[in-house]
Amino acid sequence: MESAVRYPANASIYEALRNRPGALVRLQEAGLSREHLEFRIGDAARMLGVPAERLAEVLLRERSGRAEEQVAEARP
Repeated sequence: MESAVRYPANASIYEALRNRPGALVRLQEAGLSREHLEFRIGDAARMLGVPAERLAEVLLRERSGRAEEQVAEARP
């Protein structure tokens, strides 16, 4: 059984991605850059117009698809 890692919306993007291989690529695919690493997940999600849980899920997901497409699906 696989356990999911969850981060609160007030966790920084850096904190969530620091030990994940390929994290910077996922960050760029989600429409964010290195400058956004200091942002809180909730703030970055508001900036992108998606729920914080969805952004965290996309950033933390194993590399199975393009993060940008997955974030775009969450937009209203």
